[in-house]
Amino acid sequence: MDQAIIDMLKKEQQPDEIKKLKDHVVSLVKISRQAMSKKYKNWDKNQDIYSGIRPPDEEDEKANRDAEPEKMVVPLTYAQIQTLVAFLYLLLTQGKYFFNLDPSGDEDYGYRASAERTLQRDLTRNGWSIILYQLLLDTAKFGLGITNCSWETKKVKVPKVSSDNGSMDLTYGEGDMLVERIKYQGNKIRNISPYRWFPDTRRPLSEWADGKFCADEIEEDSKWLKQMEKDGDVAGIKHVSPMSKNVLEKRKGTRQDTIVAQADKGKKDGKEDDKMVLLTRVQVWLVPKDWEMGEETYEVMFWVWVANDDRVVRIQKLGYAHQEFTYDMCQFSPDEHNKICESLSDVLFNIQDVLSWMVNSRIVAVRRGIDGKIVADPDAFDRESFENSESPVVWLAKGAPKLGGVNSHFGQLQYSDPTRQNIADTQYFTQLGQSVSGINENAMGQFSGGRRSATEARAVTSGSAGRMKLLGSLIFDSHLNNLGRKMLSNQRQGMTEEVFRKILGEQITTGPDHIDPTTGQPMAGMPIDKIGEDYAQFHPEDSSELVGSEDFFVMDVTLESEKGYIAQSLQELLQSLMANPEAAAAFNINPKALLDEVMELRGVGGLSRFENKQQQNPHQNPHNIVPENAGQPQPNGVDSAVQSPASI
Repeated sequence: MDQAIIDMLKKEQQPDEIKKLKDHVVSLVKISRQAMSKKYKNWDKNQDIYSGIRPPDEEDEKANRDAEPEKMVVPLTYAQIQTLVAFLYLLLTQGKYFFNLDPSGDEDYGYRASAERTLQRDLTRNGWSIILYQLLLDTAKFGLGITNCSWETKKVKVPKVSSDNGSMDLTYGEGDMLVERIKYQGNKIRNISPYRWFPDTRRPLSEWADGKFCADEIEEDSKWLKQMEKDGDVAGIKHVSPMSKNVLEKRKGTRQDTIVAQADKGKKDGKEDDKMVLLTRVQVWLVPKDWEMGEETYEVMFWVWVANDDRVVRIQKLGYAHQEFTYDMCQFSPDEHNKICESLSDVLFNIQDVLSWMVNSRIVAVRRGIDGKIVADPDAFDRESFENSESPVVWLAKGAPKLGGVNSHFGQLQYSDPTRQNIADTQYFTQLGQSVSGINENAMGQFSGGRRSATEARAVTSGSAGRMKLLGSLIFDSHLNNLGRKMLSNQRQGMTEEVFRKILGEQITTGPDHIDPTTGQPMAGMPIDKIGEDYAQFHPEDSSELVGSEDFFVMDVTLESEKGYIAQSLQELLQSLMANPEAAAAFNINPKALLDEVMELRGVGGLSRFENKQQQNPHQNPHNIVPENAGQPQPNGVDSAVQSPASI
């Protein structure tokens, strides 16, 4: 933050223009919260459905006391969501790199490999597998998946130890020299709960990125905020008032459990240094001159933090070259006619509710059958021994009639159980749920009964995956593509050459050999700093050149089963070419490249790592003498001209 803004925020009574800004952003978030909170109860229900939670009733409590099973929630939604998430996760992560850059122009191909590797490094450092899993899970459960991507640089001070120091002591003393090093510089990616995300709901959710603001809320400990204040990121923390219960009630729908519990208890033991603070972090477009925060007469994106709806603790211009909100959002079923779209849990709720009712009614019926009523003649049995469950003997009463035996005086009450077919009927509703969602046995890795050829199996698998592949494409286009584009823009704008070299490593090559005119012998070329050249193209001196960057990413939606089919077709072609070398030359097909493609589709990768590295030294043949058998068929049936590196 600028020092002038820090000085204003530190004051116990902030200036009127700061208070006016606070009221403005709080009112904007309130508009969004009123709209988003209408889905909170439905999301709570979806979470309970997914987790199999249902409030126990009196029958459940009695069953628990009697060590009997309670009524249950049939986990249909859980099975469907987990299958969908697993399918999409594997579909999106099947490539070597998650983001595959598709440059818009020839000039962008120079940094393509560098961009893919640096992006993959950022994803790895952020624990991308967990973030992606949570994103897909939220999309299926709540209908919304949100992430936030910001740029951060973490520096640490470490002791400078000489390399010849053989000591294993990892501590350092007062006199040791400390140096500052960059521990991490790159994109910081976080999942945002739909409960805590507030876009500009005055527009359709499909157009949220065109809104005037977007915000999220987090709970942070005041001690952490004071550390941020020392770093100059926030100011005026000691003047933040605790959030009261009355303020929370005005919010209507806040899902901040720690803050709510703290407000209910009030000030605990007067320990104001150990309290939770609710931060509302708003990214909003403002005209600086209108708010006395600059001379610009055009809109600039600001980052405004409000603590406990009480005071502003941070005001900062966001200088990202992509000039967009740092959030990204995808929907389960984008539909501009719905304010907030449905999720997979919403689609399956009624079907799962019927399934659970049928199973639970069967459980209750069986329990009643176990505890079924007994018909007994009171004059035929001794009542005390009959009612004593611990007694192994039931005595007949004195003078009990012997005619007809005991069975004539005792029997089980018979009745017709209407729930007997319930378990069999659940199969129909399970199949109905699979038909509605499109996630059936084939998507779950289970084949239905009956014999099936390989072609039929491939067609069924491809068909069952069609709807899920569509959803994966929508998630990639609406969320992940934008996320990758912003991450790349941040890297090209903020990554230093030092970090760039650490990621990609040093790469020194030499130019073409030259002939020494005095000796006539080959002379090695000058060394070339390849990484330095790549960085110069990757990181423009003027970051404004990155504005409006048109670099996009592509998604490979080919399934593993489909790749296997393609590999088999190419393998058959390769076998034909190997049997007839003249055909390879006639069609100008490189068999080695064909074999590499087959291995790539099989998941083995290219075969270059298996090549014989003992090649002829070009210095031993300075006159480029061509062997007599060049271009003639070789013993393996492949033309040597086709195998030459130049043709490859």
